[in-house]
Amino acid sequence: NGVQPDWVHIDDIDAYDRLYFPYPIMFTAKQAERLAAWVEKGGTLIAEACPGYFGDRGHVGQVQPNMGLDKVFGAREDQVEFMPDIGDRIHFKLDGAAVDGGGFLQSYVLTGGTAHGNFNDGRLAVVENGYGKGRTLLIGTNPSVAYYKSQGKANGAFFAELLRWSGCTPHAALSNRALFARIHRSEKGSFLWLVNPTRSAQATEVTLAEGHGRLAAGQAVWPVGNAQDGGKIEVPARDVLILRLE
Repeated sequence: NGVQPDWVHIDDIDAYDRLYFPYPIMFTAKQAERLAAWVEKGGTLIAEACPGYFGDRGHVGQVQPNMGLDKVFGAREDQVEFMPDIGDRIHFKLDGAAVDGGGFLQSYVLTGGTAHGNFNDGRLAVVENGYGKGRTLLIGTNPSVAYYKSQGKANGAFFAELLRWSGCTPHAALSNRALFARIHRSEKGSFLWLVNPTRSAQATEVTLAEGHGRLAAGQAVWPVGNAQDGGKIEVPARDVLILRLE
């Protein structure tokens, strides 16, 4: 959807109501406890395979997910395969939609959660669970690896579906997935940043979520001399376009 994520420190999670954990293979017991309490208070957590597999001092827990996180996710490990060299062979379905995996494969048995998808060989891959006032989605592989290795060509629809599942509406949706969007607010007003990391100019349509206003017509804040008057917006190659919101 063209929106880049924030990287969140465990000490700052109370400022967020939704979190996605890619490659979350090691937690301390204190971090796991804090995360469980955050979900219990109403947080929405989506985690890839093997959350907290390694605990304090790198010890592997006898029950997986480790350190009580099995109760948070409503599932326990059935089988695990550490196979990053052949992770591109991992595929699963989320509610019937095909998704590419990567990295690790961790299958599950339910302990209170609800099944939402299986690996191609039939093993349980995705579990949804309610915990306290919050909820979780546990994914038994690393879709972020496939997304990274394909430079965003794989699993775009999957991550968009995760946004929908979590009840999250993107602040800015772009028709061109080569670009990234940020909304910045300050005492000087609100601004839309469109980042183009590619070596060619890119055009996109922009849809702003309710509450963010609309794009102001006229000159861009940056680059000086650029302007937009509605319709598709062009962002120069390897540059950023900053537009004022009103």
